[in-house]
This record gives sequence, structure tokens and C-alpha cells, in this order.
Amino acid sequence: MDQVGLWMPRPYASFDRRLVMSQLSPVLSDLYPGATKWLDRRLDDVEYGTAACRLIRSGASLKGVTIETPKGQNRLKLSTLWVGSDYRRMGIGRALLDACRVRWVERGLESVTLTADTSAASDLGVLLRRSGFTVAKIERDRYGEGRHEVIFEWLPVRDPLVDAPAAAMSPAVSPSA
Repeated sequence: MDQVGLWMPRPYASFDRRLVMSQLSPVLSDLYPGATKWLDRRLDDVEYGTAACRLIRSGASLKGVTIETPKGQNRLKLSTLWVGSDYRRMGIGRALLDACRVRWVERGLESVTLTADTSAASDLGVLLRRSGFTVAKIERDRYGEGRHEVIFEWLPVRDPLVDAPAAAMSPAVSPSA
């Protein structure tokens, strides 16, 4: 059931740290070496204002998280797009991703990348393709032997969100016709 209208991502606050660490560290540690230290540093960056994080939670329940890391001028990496296993296929990932995309378009970003373990890439790819992402490449052995990553790339020209306002403003019939 798609409940995307019910989920409102909000910016991370320092009081979210314990919950984010407790939910994401075990998941990320299974996929990436040094993940707990990386997540701790990344949340420091968010608190210092050099990275961004949005989340959806209900009380003590963390439903989903995004973490964005700048990668030069007008580019960034969506370092984390996570939805708790009990909350998948409910529109949470889409709500988080839509909130990110609005910010990316407003900021005039040129590109955004996201990497995913090949075991997660198929399911994740469905969500990402609807939002203007394509597979840029597959990087073999990125985090060790047999640990392959799919690299997805978002460009504003491929995002339906960017095309929607232009299509709504263009006349159906040319004035000169």
C-alpha cells in the first residue's frame, strides 16, 4: 500500500543520534568496513552543517533515513537511503527521496550519486529510476573481494520532477499555429 502522503521527512536533530546509530550501525556494518565510525563522523558533519540528514520516525521507531554528503561544487553523494525492513513498500523511501530531490533542484545541483551493494541494487533501482537515476557503472570489489557496488547517478535533466513544471507551463498549441 502506497502511503507517501502520510510520511513527512524532517531534518535530523542531535537528539536523533542514538536512535539513528542503533538502527543503522548493524545494517551498514554488514555491508561496509568501518561503517559505525563512518556513520558517527557523518552525523558529526550533519550537526556541524557540512552534510544533511532527513528522517522519518514515529516515537522511538525510526522508519527511514537519508544522509547527503557534498562532493564538490554542485554535486553530492546520497550516502544513505535506508528504510527499516518492517516499513518497506509503504512509500517511506519515496517520501525521503522526493524531499531530497526538491532540495537538489532548488540548489541547482548538477549530479548526485548513490552506491549500493549489488544484492540491494535491484529493489532500490526501481525506486531510483522513477526519480531520474540511472546506473552509471558497476564497480567490482569496491569494499573487498566479491563486494561489488552499483553506482547510480541522478541528473536533473532525467528527473520527472524537473520536467513537470516545464510541461505544465508549455502551451498545448503553438501561438503561431
